[in-house]
Amino acid sequence: MVTSWHYPLYLREMQASLRSMQTLFRSATQERLLALVYLDPACARGCTVRRLAGALGVAESTVSREVTRLVRTGAVLERREGNQRLVVRAPDGPLSRHLEGLLRATVGPEVVLRNLVADRDDLELALIFGSYAARAAGGPGPPPGDIDLLLVGDIGFDDAYQLAEEASRQLGLEVNPVVRSPTEWADDDSGFATALRAGHTIDLLDESRRDG
Repeated sequence: MVTSWHYPLYLREMQASLRSMQTLFRSATQERLLALVYLDPACARGCTVRRLAGALGVAESTVSREVTRLVRTGAVLERREGNQRLVVRAPDGPLSRHLEGLLRATVGPEVVLRNLVADRDDLELALIFGSYAARAAGGPGPPPGDIDLLLVGDIGFDDAYQLAEEASRQLGLEVNPVVRSPTEWADDDSGFATALRAGHTIDLLDESRRDG
């Protein structure tokens, strides 16, 4: 019996099956919306439809329709504060716990890592690469057993490894950071760097945060 949502083996097994089971979620937008509501600490007390739309890069009307559907299923709740429509996760119970587990297994690494790098001013580039990025893009192969993370900036090794350890704690998957200064990354023409640039990656920083 699984008693925690942080067992790496359990998450890997879920990743293996859930990535190929698109019918679990109505759409990618719905999946990402739920991930924000359930996994983003900024939404712990509720997120407005406008904020969710901005984070997802879709129209507010689209988010509003998805929220209405999810409220009907009991997956989320909504409340009004003035003119704002706030979306919150369902109360703690079997449904919310199972849904959180599904979301952590499918899109959890992206949400968790984006949260951890979002407010750092010592990063110019943060990418998930390797097997997780490849599987997220639909590539074949076994489920990833860890997450490969490239951090480019003035971040120190101690800070980078603390960030990775916190991500690992939240996800139940090992996060392996690769740290480079901007100059090191710009000048890196090794086989590793060439393969990373040519392969699938997931950009974790808002485009406006990066210098070049």
